[in-house]
Amino acid sequence: MIFVSGNIELTPFGGAEDGLVNMPLVQMSMLYGFGNAGVAFMSVAIFAFAFSSLIGNYFYAEQNFKFITSNRTALYVFRIACAVVVFFGAQSNLTLAWSLADIFMGIQATINIIVILILGKWAYAALEDYKQQKARGLNPVFVADDFPGMSATECWHETREELHDIDDNIAFGNLEE
Repeated sequence: MIFVSGNIELTPFGGAEDGLVNMPLVQMSMLYGFGNAGVAFMSVAIFAFAFSSLIGNYFYAEQNFKFITSNRTALYVFRIACAVVVFFGAQSNLTLAWSLADIFMGIQATINIIVILILGKWAYAALEDYKQQKARGLNPVFVADDFPGMSATECWHETREELHDIDDNIAFGNLEE
């Protein structure tokens, strides 16, 4: 951020006017400030960030894909498509990669905003239920069956009494059922 703001003199190692931008600029600044250890640190840090981001985001995507469909052929095609996209991203220039990332983030944000608008009424109903339970001095719990008209859910169907019994079992070490 300091380099982008223009509040630092870039001329000791060329700066943007000599064509140093993006990663080469970061590497030269680390070399200038910390020597070869700085360049090695940045290389390892960038690799670790990129690798963990790929693994994490792939895991999220695959889990969502498996939620949508259990078709093994579709999952195989999805995995191949992911590998192709990662390869393309590794081969493309930085400007294209960031531009595509911005476009896809915009699409993702648009989808999320639409879903938030659709689910907002349920969120407000859950908030009101929470406030009412707190006002009555209860430890608030969410029970899906308390909201008429809500789509079927896979969980949260225990009653307050069942949840209380589970809490007691956990507190007293009686985890068997």
